[in-house]
Amino acid sequence: DFAVTYRTNLVFNVEVARMRAEENESPRNEERFLRLLLYKLGQMQPGKPNLLVVHTRNSLDLNKLMQEIKTRVEKKDPAFYELSRYASPAAFYKDFLHLSAILLWGADSQSWVNKQARPALEEKVLGLVRSLAAEASPD
Repeated sequence: DFAVTYRTNLVFNVEVARMRAEENESPRNEERFLRLLLYKLGQMQPGKPNLLVVHTRNSLDLNKLMQEIKTRVEKKDPAFYELSRYASPAAFYKDFLHLSAILLWGADSQSWVNKQARPALEEKVLGLVRSLAAEASPD
């Protein structure tokens, strides 16, 4: 969605998405997040850090959710592969390694860093984006 240049020498991509709020639908919200993530993974560009910013009013435990996704991939969960366009863990990780971090922006703002990503997004840059998001109203 956006290419950002930070201090003339660091270029990174920001993919932006919005999840509409649904009341008391935690499992459904998690599945909607998974669908959104799978869609956006296909848009991540190799060779540059990629940050996914998701505006949501839903409450999600991002760290737990990302761990569950990785577990489903590694255990070759048929429901996961039916939902995704990936045929194997290797195919998934080929795109997943382009995702440097996720920032949930909304009532329950939080971030997750992909320690496997290559290249990684510098922590100071993620901190700057976090602070800018905290100051801006997502509505």
